[in-house]
Amino acid sequence: MLDYQWLFSANFPLDSEAALARKASEVRVGQRYREVGTSFLGSPTPLWAVEGIFTSTDSLTYVRLTNVADPSLRKTLSTKALTDRQRYVLEAAER
Repeated sequence: MLDYQWLFSANFPLDSEAALARKASEVRVGQRYREVGTSFLGSPTPLWAVEGIFTSTDSLTYVRLTNVADPSLRKTLSTKALTDRQRYVLEAAER
C-alpha cells in the first residue's frame, strides 16, 4: 500500500466545506478582479467582472467572468481559483 500522506502536508492545505462555502459567498455579481502580477509586456493584467455565479453538476461553484475592456472575452473559473489571493485580487474599489 502506498503512502500519500505527503500530499496533504502543510504545503497543500485542504479547505473545509465551510471554508469553501464562505469563499463562495464572498464573491458577488459585479465585483471586479485582476490577476496577480503584470502582463507579458509589464502592463497591468486585464480587469475581469463577475457576470454570474452557478453551481455545476460536479457540485462546485463557478463564476462567469467578462473582460471589462473587451466584453467579448469571457472565462469561467471556480470560486476557489478566483478567491485564491496568489492568483487573483479584488479591485480596491470593490472591497
